[in-house]
Amino acid sequence: MRPRISRSILANRFGIAFDALEVQVDAEVDVRGTLLVDRAVPVGFQKIALCARLSPSETPSPGVIARLMKAAEHSCVVLQTVRNGPDITVRSEVL
Repeated sequence: MRPRISRSILANRFGIAFDALEVQVDAEVDVRGTLLVDRAVPVGFQKIALCARLSPSETPSPGVIARLMKAAEHSCVVLQTVRNGPDITVRSEVL
């Protein structure tokens, strides 16, 4: 059984209950860079699109879904990490 806490913490703060919540992620990648076929092609995803499909239990007040989505974007650790690109250190050890 998966906990449902993550999808409801922000919604609870906004007073919203959902019958269903689905997130779809579509990403575009050109693997020629990864496979070293074309060095001009960057390695990694070139585009990522997210779509949240929400089915609130009751009709929310005007603007509350937009405010919820803004708060969710702000609070999403994965989204903020991808958008802001943290400093990453790579090292190797040969034993």
